[in-house]
Amino acid sequence: MTSPIQVLLVEASADTAQAVAEALAGPADDRYDLTWVDSLDRGLERLRAGEPDLILLGAKLPDAGGAQALAAVRSQSPLVPVVILSAYGDEKLAASLVERGAQDYQVREQIEFGLLHTIRHAVSQQRLRRKIADLEDGTEKILSALDVGLFLLEPTARTVTRCNFTAEKIFGLPREEMQGRSLETLFPDHASFREFDGELQAAIDSIGHLHTERTLRRSMGETFPAACAARPIGRSGEAGAILLSIEDISDRDRMRREAEARHHLALEIAAACLSASNEKALLRECCRLAVGEGGCPGAFAGTVDAAGAFEPSAQALRGLLEVPDPPVWADADRADGLLAECISRRHPVVGADVERNPRLQPYREEAAARGYQSLLALPLLDGESALGALVLCGERSDSFPPEVVADLAWLGRMLASAIVRLRRQEAERDAAERCRQSEERLSRMAQALPQVLCVSAVQGGRLLFISAAFSRMFGRSPEGLLGQCDPWREFIHPDDRRRVLEEIGAGSPQAVLLQYRIQKPDGAIRWIRERGLPAGDGRSAEWVTWLEDVTADADAAREEKARTERLLQVEKLHSASCLAEGLARPWSAQLEQLDLALKRTEELLPLDHPALEALQPAREAWRELQARVRRLQGFQAPGARGRAPVDLNSVLRGALKATRKVFGESRQLTWYCQDPLPSVEGAPDAIEQLVLDLLLFAAGSASPDAALVIETDQASIGSDFCREHPQAHAGDFVRLSLRLPDGPALPKARERMFEPFASPLTGEPGGDLGLFSAHGIVRAHRGFIVCEFPEAGGLQLQVHLPASDEARITRAAAADPAQPGRRSALIVEADPATAALVQRLLEKENFFCLVAQSGLDGLDLAIRMLSQIELLVAQSDAIGLSGRELARRLRERKPEIKVLLLLPEAGDTQPDAPTEPGPDLHKPFSTQALRRALATLLGAGADPSHS
Repeated sequence: MTSPIQVLLVEASADTAQAVAEALAGPADDRYDLTWVDSLDRGLERLRAGEPDLILLGAKLPDAGGAQALAAVRSQSPLVPVVILSAYGDEKLAASLVERGAQDYQVREQIEFGLLHTIRHAVSQQRLRRKIADLEDGTEKILSALDVGLFLLEPTARTVTRCNFTAEKIFGLPREEMQGRSLETLFPDHASFREFDGELQAAIDSIGHLHTERTLRRSMGETFPAACAARPIGRSGEAGAILLSIEDISDRDRMRREAEARHHLALEIAAACLSASNEKALLRECCRLAVGEGGCPGAFAGTVDAAGAFEPSAQALRGLLEVPDPPVWADADRADGLLAECISRRHPVVGADVERNPRLQPYREEAAARGYQSLLALPLLDGESALGALVLCGERSDSFPPEVVADLAWLGRMLASAIVRLRRQEAERDAAERCRQSEERLSRMAQALPQVLCVSAVQGGRLLFISAAFSRMFGRSPEGLLGQCDPWREFIHPDDRRRVLEEIGAGSPQAVLLQYRIQKPDGAIRWIRERGLPAGDGRSAEWVTWLEDVTADADAAREEKARTERLLQVEKLHSASCLAEGLARPWSAQLEQLDLALKRTEELLPLDHPALEALQPAREAWRELQARVRRLQGFQAPGARGRAPVDLNSVLRGALKATRKVFGESRQLTWYCQDPLPSVEGAPDAIEQLVLDLLLFAAGSASPDAALVIETDQASIGSDFCREHPQAHAGDFVRLSLRLPDGPALPKARERMFEPFASPLTGEPGGDLGLFSAHGIVRAHRGFIVCEFPEAGGLQLQVHLPASDEARITRAAAADPAQPGRRSALIVEADPATAALVQRLLEKENFFCLVAQSGLDGLDLAIRMLSQIELLVAQSDAIGLSGRELARRLRERKPEIKVLLLLPEAGDTQPDAPTEPGPDLHKPFSTQALRRALATLLGAGADPSHS
């Protein structure tokens, strides 16, 4: 793990410091260690204690201005990158500070979005500058350590523009004096210089380089023989600078030849490093140059992979073909080998005198055949990491004395620098290619989406990209729209255009959410939802717009609203009908008594009695009241006039689809459905309203992540059940059960659950009708509701509606042995695919299947429907209650029940798990194996011992 980036924040504002801390603490590839000081003096004190990797400097500090603070910080830590923090109004000041030496600047209001990018850019740029400076310094030291003087000449006037330290030692002149002089001052006379210059120009024009020996003059007038080599370093066909190397060969001829060879090798490898296009080609070229130009009998090169293993890449041998496995490769695997030591120590290692050195014993046969007596292993280093190694062979046992090793050490550093550059370029090419592919995938995805994706420039609003779905949604080709400003706005319906423009003008600049109608060229009206938000890095921000056709959702919302209004109207009419019936019943009884009293009085009085005439107003009033009572008795809700058989499963299926948004996608909902199910005689609208009320009550009474269980089945209610539940009455019913887990709203709703206008969430008045309307609908259909609060918590509602379809009512006691009815089976399996496979096979055998995902749910179902269940197919490792334990408990209640256990894979079976006789199945199993096991089990009698 890399160490965190040390960041020093010099800022007076605590809010800005908090924003910076939050931005650096977010998810990122790098880790940051932030130190905050609120003044320049404290910042300078902190810099004296230790330099960070980056300085965030406020443009305005309490004790210094921006320019003064930057100058003080740069004076204290000149190599640490500085990023200026400025406000929107101070961007010119920040830009001026960047010109004075700051690395970059960051606007405070964009810290959240752009700070990490600015920090990474500043740190990477500073690291790159340091690496380049180190490379230049290293190159200067390397060139100065050579025993050849290097001169960079102006191509026409032959003026010295640069030279190394060795040139100063050779000629006895400071480099500052030699730079700017003509090359002629280094020759004894004008004639010798003209001769050299002519030969140099001819050689460059013909073969591109020059190798010659000349007599030169030192600063004190002393002449000496020197080997000169020159070649242009500009591009091919262009006049560029000339690199001239001068070597003092006054000592020994051998030293001269060796130095000349190293000189040629330096030039060629430097040129190879500059022109190389890939890593392996560079290593092969370096090995070839080491043999051809450097005079080595052989050269080998390789790299180190991520695991630290050496991987051979190139080799070259003088006058011989490449060999498949030279000893140098095998030596890399030896802990005490020459190559292994070079890589581990990260230092050049010399192996001298191969014939006598026991450490080099593996090389002796190869050395005798190839003609070398010594080896030099040069590490290729990138900082502290070993990239590989270059191995050079020497003709003599003393071919690599310390001064030669020092001269050649630059090869490893130069190669390492070139390899780092090539790898960085390759990584950049790969990143660019991945970016291009990502952009292509994004473009293809955007073109394939049914929604319209638009990208516009924030400044000016010019359209930069629009997907092909625009033609399908708006009926117009997107060609020619690029460069326009929001072309889809011209399709907005005239009735919505003013509202949309007002919302855009009053909206937030950070996001837009609109919904409006459009009118297509063919006259069609569609509903469009528009979402817009900015996207960018702070320098080239763009605006992304997402257009979606929501006509179906708008139509569905209107239909749902109309449906709800119709159901509410039906409920109101039903309530009014019940109220009218309740008012008419006592009035009718009282009017009957009044009628009897009037008739009795008329019978007792003579026909000519004057009291009879006085009774006429009472009789007229009675007739008027009787007519009103009859009108009340004749009032009924429209739904009550048209009763019909209703399939409760179909109603529940439609209600679940209508309330899917209320429950949410994450809600776990299980429905145990008995199919076929007897019909219910009643008003379809009222039954649908009943189911909707129950589902809405369940959605509001439980937490969003609570699991809900719904079950529809047939129930025969007897006298024992009626004694326990006084509101019940005997008969055949269709039962709708709803099980809710324990929740905070259930205890409050317990006492007021069936009161009118009580909220199902809190049980307090002032909400909706709660379950009051559901209770009224059930009573109107001669049914009843059983409400239970188990000790374990939660709520269980059972709605009983009288069954009307006698042909579909199943009663175990009335089964005809000659024509057996449909049997029932209980499947307990957590895997939906396995449960579906078993259910399909059992339904082909005329079984009605009850499915549970856990052992506890299966036990609950089995206890309530044990009289109808003949077969149990259970997962042996079921959740909550194992299949074996479930089978044992059911056999205690019903010994004749048949059991098929589904065992886990053989590798997953516990060693101490009991193995029992019977047609058990190990997962995974085929359909044929399951069919054979069921046939064996159903064809045989029950085995009480198999539980």
